[in-house]
Amino acid sequence: MSFEILSAEQLVQITGKKRKSAQVTWFQKNFGLEPVLRADGSILMTQATFEALLLKRMGLVNVPKSAETPRPQLQSPFKKR
Repeated sequence: MSFEILSAEQLVQITGKKRKSAQVTWFQKNFGLEPVLRADGSILMTQATFEALLLKRMGLVNVPKSAETPRPQLQSPFKKR
């Protein structure tokens, strides 16, 4: 997994927006999420995260079996059976 952070230039290229607040709005509109922000208001996102979001948006990601089947309910080890 890559931990390379998207640069300011890459964010402009991805969103087509120069202002940080406009980039945040673009991510909210296109991916339905509030991106993590740095103290200066710029987006903090790895390239791998953006690629995963894009693949999901395009419908190219397979949903793992574990997400399809409900998890069993937890039972207390102290409960008498």
